[in-house]
Amino acid sequence: MVYCCIEYLTFSLLFITLKLNPKPMLEFCKEVLVKVSFDRQLFKKELIKMRSMLKRDDAILLKMWCLATFGAQYADIIKEAFMN
Repeated sequence: MVYCCIEYLTFSLLFITLKLNPKPMLEFCKEVLVKVSFDRQLFKKELIKMRSMLKRDDAILLKMWCLATFGAQYADIIKEAFMN
C-alpha cells in the first residue's frame, strides 16, 4: 500500500514538475533518486523506470552520477538497471 501511494506521488510530482517547471528530466531523476534512496526496492524501481524514460546520452550521465553518488550502497542495482 505504501509503495502504491509513493508511486502515485512520484508520478504526480513528475507531471506537476514538468508542467510548471520545465527542468531537464535528468535533474528531476537525480532529485527523485536522492529522495527514495532510503529504500532499496524503491530505489531500484525508480531507477529502472527512469532509465527507460531518458535519452541514451542522459541515461549514460545518470549512470555515472548514480555510481558516484550511490555506488557504495547500490552498485549492484545500478549495474543491473543499466545492463541493457
